[in-house]
Amino acid sequence: MTLSKYRIPTLLVAVVASTSNCLAAELAYIALPHEVMTFDMSGSLLNSFSTVDRVEDIAVNSLGEMYVLTLSVQEGNFVSIIEKFDPGGNSLGEIVTDISSDTHLLGLVLGADQNLYVGRNGAIDTIERYTQTGNPLGTFATISTPVPGAPFAIVFDSSENMYVPDHDLIEKFDTSGQSLGTFAMIDPSLSFSFDLDIDSLDNLYAAILDDRIQIFDSSGISLQILDPQIDIRSIALDSDDILYVAGDGSGGTLGSVKTFLSDGTPLGTFVSGLSGEPIDMKFATIVPEPIILALVDIKPGSFPNPVNPKSKGVLSVAILGTADFNVNDVNIDTLLFGDPLLIDNGGTAVSPLRSSLVDISGDGFLDLTLKFSTRDLVEFGALGSDTIEGILIGLLKDSTPFEGMDSIRLVPPNGSHGNSLQISSVPEPTTLALVALGLLGIGWRRRKRA
Repeated sequence: MTLSKYRIPTLLVAVVASTSNCLAAELAYIALPHEVMTFDMSGSLLNSFSTVDRVEDIAVNSLGEMYVLTLSVQEGNFVSIIEKFDPGGNSLGEIVTDISSDTHLLGLVLGADQNLYVGRNGAIDTIERYTQTGNPLGTFATISTPVPGAPFAIVFDSSENMYVPDHDLIEKFDTSGQSLGTFAMIDPSLSFSFDLDIDSLDNLYAAILDDRIQIFDSSGISLQILDPQIDIRSIALDSDDILYVAGDGSGGTLGSVKTFLSDGTPLGTFVSGLSGEPIDMKFATIVPEPIILALVDIKPGSFPNPVNPKSKGVLSVAILGTADFNVNDVNIDTLLFGDPLLIDNGGTAVSPLRSSLVDISGDGFLDLTLKFSTRDLVEFGALGSDTIEGILIGLLKDSTPFEGMDSIRLVPPNGSHGNSLQISSVPEPTTLALVALGLLGIGWRRRKRA
């Protein structure tokens, strides 16, 4: 699905995935020195937001909530902050603030236990653990190797063993944080490792300061050394084990991300023209939250909701307010409307031209009325000759997704209904209970059509 003609809603792809198909969606997250960007898997930018302090690392949970680790120096102290953001990039507050004269945090990752793991660089390097609300769970592991280094990255294999780079070696820890010793040594012809990732076979990829990537099998045996021909800043593997290498572009001013097979075969450029070095890159599979069902009424006051696709006017759609759904909570900038089947098959949903708040149902609750251009609905493929229902999707102001559906009956330009599609013979619902039952029916019919 492509973006609306009128507005670019926040994380549109994630919303469509959750509302149209109830599927999980893999997304890519790239951190620049003072910006965090979200991309779909085609490389299209979905969202971005800025940070005041320099970003060190990011982590993302299955809801698309982001944890951003920043570092600054204030009055001679290192100030490390982990701040939580919702999927739209709105701050949910600082959950960890660490101030120290001789240590700082780096290497943030979300573990399989849904806790945050972050490295502490100091005279003795450690891995600290926090809950997703920032409650400290104490030191999980202590780097035991004698060589100087820093826990720049933290990764876990399929058995939840942990790997941490420390200068020219990689140390392995079991699920309790006990060291299992040196997992692998970086090739002596190269420098030290600063970023790691692991594929589905538990092969470990280590980004080296010399702009090389050394690959080890699950037992720590070196398999090969890749030269991606890019000034490497970070690496990441997606769910298909495609390798993404992020680095500076020409002259070190523009960043880019290139993709490779595990044998080093280049596949192409994922994104380019980034306005800074891509410090960190992560992938996350976003599992949609349960969708709130809103009560939607197409052409309020009429039934069976006749729509003339030749009309040059507007189509009215209302979101009905209830005791459980306050239309004032709707983020109008995210609203999109169209035929759900056409949207699923490449049509472009359309944003409303305007909106207003009025109690059209007379039940004492404000309703949100929306006006859509009929011409644009047809032109952008959101309304077709076989359309029998419309779906309105969007986000609440707290980023919770919602949707609502209602029936549509297409009528020819001359007003004759002889060849139009009739999908129901029951009257338009006039009470909230009947409307709710109608929505349940629409949901069943939608599944049947799919």
